[in-house]
Amino acid sequence: MKNLYPNRNKTVCCNCNEFNRVIIPVKRGEENTDYVNASFIDGYRQKDSYIASQGPLRHTMEDFWRMIWEWKSCSIVMLTELEERGQEKCVQYWPSEGTMSFGDITMELKKEEECESYTVRDLLVTNTRENKARQIRQFHFHGWPEVGIPTDGKGMINIIAAVLKQQQQSGNHPITVHCRQGGIMA
Repeated sequence: MKNLYPNRNKTVCCNCNEFNRVIIPVKRGEENTDYVNASFIDGYRQKDSYIASQGPLRHTMEDFWRMIWEWKSCSIVMLTELEERGQEKCVQYWPSEGTMSFGDITMELKKEEECESYTVRDLLVTNTRENKARQIRQFHFHGWPEVGIPTDGKGMINIIAAVLKQQQQSGNHPITVHCRQGGIMA
């Protein structure tokens, strides 16, 4: 398969499958801005329950947040660390404090809570063009290996329960899940 979006994929050889890739609106006056490296995955109860995405690159953070906004995802599950063994795995796409903006999207960190095996971050995300805001919760699991599965079964059960509770409170929109490469495997 030819890499149609080489500057938007973490791994040069991989694109999302056309049949289930997440499409974001084209930015006004800019061609080829509907691509984000992410794929829809059906749940057992509903179509397109999940978005599997690669962790954002520095130059794709705006696309990532446009995707979150467009598809009304209120839960983000991060399954990678920002850095492992001195190598960057994912850029920090949320503010440590204050606000951070990408295009029309501004986010503010409202709360950060350390749990036993994961961190929960509450973000107020605002679309300045639409003048609307949403609460989005990020669940950052610590302990997912780059290859294989986590050894912390209890931690996985706890984060799944927390995400499901968040989904019940925020609506039935897709849960965005990302690791380092995410959507390319979906």
